[in-house]
Amino acid sequence: FLLAEEVAGAAEAFAQKFDDVRRRHRVLWGRDPFAGLRPSRAALVARVNQVLLNLTLRLRAAYVERGLHDEQLVAAIADAAAPLRTAAASLLELEGRVPASPKSALREVATAVGGPAIEAALRRMSEARETGALPPGVAGETVVELVELARALRARTRGLG
Repeated sequence: FLLAEEVAGAAEAFAQKFDDVRRRHRVLWGRDPFAGLRPSRAALVARVNQVLLNLTLRLRAAYVERGLHDEQLVAAIADAAAPLRTAAASLLELEGRVPASPKSALREVATAVGGPAIEAALRRMSEARETGALPPGVAGETVVELVELARALRARTRGLG
């Protein structure tokens, strides 16, 4: 819960989250506390980089800790969707483009940085989110591809700074 006078400071501290809020929020009543909100470019680049590094580390840990049990990796795969999608949307906006949605932004960026294996990993990530399951034998490979995607997004983000 934020007070109106805390919004600008919070937007700088949590630039990617507030960039996503700015992109997707809907005002139900009253004035828009996010009207004109725009985290600084430097804060957004730094935060997207941090989020992607954190995701990379968490996915690697999940692979090491649960890699022998595909069914235990599914939650980690599903949880990777939100940070990857919002990072991709922020990345495109930092590059001067407006994505239709965070999901489409990730698809666009993934197509540019990866090949068929990354596209298959994105399909499986969506499947994991929607069904809570994946076919046997694909979860470990999916985690590895998502780590590579996060690394590629991070390298592209660092190139903006």
